[in-house]
Amino acid sequence: MGIDENLSYSYASDIEQDSKLFTQTKIRLYACSFFDNETFSRILRKEKIDKYDFVLLSKTLHHLRSGGCVAKERDEKHECSETQECCTYGFEEQTVFEKLLELGKRVIIYEFFDPTTTDDDKIRGRGGYFTTKEWKRIFEYLLGKYKVEFTRPKKFTLDKNTLNNIDSVLRQVDVICFYVEEKI
Repeated sequence: MGIDENLSYSYASDIEQDSKLFTQTKIRLYACSFFDNETFSRILRKEKIDKYDFVLLSKTLHHLRSGGCVAKERDEKHECSETQECCTYGFEEQTVFEKLLELGKRVIIYEFFDPTTTDDDKIRGRGGYFTTKEWKRIFEYLLGKYKVEFTRPKKFTLDKNTLNNIDSVLRQVDVICFYVEEKI
C-alpha cells in the first residue's frame, strides 16, 4: 500500500518492479494518507487482514511530522506567520510509531539524513530532514519500547551502549536503514 501525502514523486511503480527481482511478489497499490484512518480500515478489510507483515517507509519518515511549530527551539527570533510557511513542525515519535506498528508487524525505515540540506518538498515535511537531536530523541523512545535493528550503515541492535554512540554514526552517513518491531 502506498502512503500518498501528495509528495512530488510516486515510488509505487519502482517498488512494484524492483520487488520482483527478489522474490515472487504480489503487490496491490492503494493511494492513502497516513492520517486517513477510515481509508486504512477499508483497505485492511478489503485485503482480509488485520495487519501487514511489514511497513516500508522509504525517505518519507520526516514527512510524518504533525506536531506544533518548534522553530523557536532552533531560532529564538522566529515568529509564526499566518500561513506558517516558515514554520518547522515537530515529530511525535510515539504517535507515529504506535500507528505504524498497528499497521504492520515490522516497520522498516530507510531514511536520507543530511541536516545541512533542506527538503524542498515541504508537503507534510514541514521541517525538513531530522536533526541529530531529533534522531537521538526518536531512538531513545524506540529503545524503551521496541526492538530496533540497524542494517545500514552497519548491522547492530540498538541498546544503551549503541544509543550513546548514535551521534557518531549519524555524522558518518547520509542514509540510515533500520527496522522496528514489538519486543517478544
